[in-house]
Amino acid sequence: GNILSGENPIVVSLSDPLPLFIVQTVIILSLCYLINIFMHRIRQPKVVSEVISGIVLGPSILGQIPGFNNIIFPTQSIPFLTLVANLGLVLFLFLVGLELDPKLILKRAKHALGISIAGLLIPFLLSCGASVVLYRDFEKSLTTTAADGSTVSKEAPPFGQFLLTCGVAMSLTAFPVLARILAEKQLLSTTVGFITVCAAAAGDILGWVMLALLVSLINATTPIMPLYVVLMGIAWCVILVYAVRPLLLSLVRLTHSEEEPSQKMIAATLVIVLTSAFVTNIIGIHAIFGGFLVGLLIPHDSGFAEGLTRRLEDLVGVYFLPIFFACSGLKTDVALLNNGQTWGLVIMVSVLSCFGKMLGCSTAARANGMTWREAFSIGFLMNCKGLVEYIILNIGHDAGVISDRVFVIMISMCLILTMISTPFVGYLYPVSYQKEMEVKREAE
Repeated sequence: GNILSGENPIVVSLSDPLPLFIVQTVIILSLCYLINIFMHRIRQPKVVSEVISGIVLGPSILGQIPGFNNIIFPTQSIPFLTLVANLGLVLFLFLVGLELDPKLILKRAKHALGISIAGLLIPFLLSCGASVVLYRDFEKSLTTTAADGSTVSKEAPPFGQFLLTCGVAMSLTAFPVLARILAEKQLLSTTVGFITVCAAAAGDILGWVMLALLVSLINATTPIMPLYVVLMGIAWCVILVYAVRPLLLSLVRLTHSEEEPSQKMIAATLVIVLTSAFVTNIIGIHAIFGGFLVGLLIPHDSGFAEGLTRRLEDLVGVYFLPIFFACSGLKTDVALLNNGQTWGLVIMVSVLSCFGKMLGCSTAARANGMTWREAFSIGFLMNCKGLVEYIILNIGHDAGVISDRVFVIMISMCLILTMISTPFVGYLYPVSYQKEMEVKREAE
């Protein structure tokens, strides 16, 4: 609205949502980077700042200010934020696919796959016990007492979906977060860093397969529907590999984009990414899976992938991802962590997830000839949680598979494990120890 005519410029308007959207994004970005100034000083990755800023914007802190949510984040405006956030997720997962070089994984397959599978399997098995406890708590929350004294119970979601949501969130490693921590710590060129990033990359691919299965189960209207979804997903993968990839490579050559992508090639690539996202979405998988698949197809042996990453990653990381975490934070009410039982559940899932990762990854790394300090460093690094876990939890929460309280418990677990990773690795694997191990391996 025009302020000269006395209208409120940030009132919710479906015909002109831009003014309110601008105010929302300015607040989101400003808060995120203010928090990041402090978190960076205590050596925490940027994802921690993004999660905390989302929680601050939610009902727990700023939402306590009378009228704040109704004026700045009214319910009618959330779909616009969600739309932008989901578009950003598609582009982000495309960039994640770009970072995953299958050749790199195969090069260290012997070490990486063992660590990756052990680091997924053991936490997932431990999550089964945690899921039983959380599910019983969820069922109790669905039982209420009516005004006449009778008991009213809502139907709980299938336990299989609940288990898969919690299990995948507890067992996965956030590859993008891990890669950035390793880069900041200058560990990518070390033995620990290289093996860890390969193991996390392999686990990331398995994780997205599990996410696709979860979404297909949630969206299924008949018992056989997930099978059709999986078959159609496989068919789309075949089309991408044998039809889209050759076309993409031909376009790269025709536009002379082998070393640096031209604007036409960037536009063509984005069209393919968005088309793939559309196809996977209408199949019944999430749209972000389509972006991820196209990222895997891009050749990694030229400057084309690096050029695309360089052009897109700042916009996605600086603008889109904070909006996603804000949308997630608006659903996160930490006031639900209001008793000893709930905090006990937070500690339980955090300890089980961390212990499972440490047991699986560290044991596998030790079996592959690494020292215990290196093995424990890999275990702590593989505990990093990030966007993948938040996407899974948001999908489960929006579908009613997990409750508000379980959502907050799992978000807290992700935040705690990510925050402890960097300090422990700095203690276990300092530069002096890195040099010492390099000298020993060269002598051998």
